[in-house]
Amino acid sequence: APVKYTEEARASGLQGTVKLLVFFDADGSVEYILPLQDLGYGLTQQAIVAARTLKFVPPVQDGLPVSVIQKLEFTFSLY
Repeated sequence: APVKYTEEARASGLQGTVKLLVFFDADGSVEYILPLQDLGYGLTQQAIVAARTLKFVPPVQDGLPVSVIQKLEFTFSLY
């Protein structure tokens, strides 16, 4: 799902990057999300919502899928 700009952020001209640390479970689902770099006006929450919709194919170790931690970045730019 695309990341949505909030009306408040758009009106204020806010741009920037939200950085998230995401723990993907061995089944490919998002288990935990920790914001590392925050933006205001609801943009961090929008990035979290988008991260929760990601489909992830876990790596395989010794024939079994394993959990991983990934850093994700969502950049918000006004055009």
